[in-house]
Amino acid sequence: MKRVLSLIAVLLMAAPSFAQQKKFLPFPILQKKLPNGLNVVTVPYNSPGIASFYLLVRAGSREEVEPGKTGFAHFFEHMMFRGTEKYSKEAYDEALKSLGASSNANTSLDRTLYY
Repeated sequence: MKRVLSLIAVLLMAAPSFAQQKKFLPFPILQKKLPNGLNVVTVPYNSPGIASFYLLVRAGSREEVEPGKTGFAHFFEHMMFRGTEKYSKEAYDEALKSLGASSNANTSLDRTLYY
């Protein structure tokens, strides 16, 4: 019983400090859900000429449950950078390079991130 009371006392003393913790980011986080279900999160900050774009797809290797049919999330990640009939891989790379930009992606268990 003494241990339980001690634990409760420590938690009660710590509660105000949790409430006073700083926000995760020192910038405002704006979130909006579009009519098509796309969740858009923006974090504006004053940095002229610099922007970042991340597209998080909630699909990763965890979704691949059929035996012998794995690697699709990673495969589609790589397909994003192969170009299209209208824009070759080289044209895409050159367009980004001319803007001082780059692109990349990675796949994990539960998501694929393009940036």
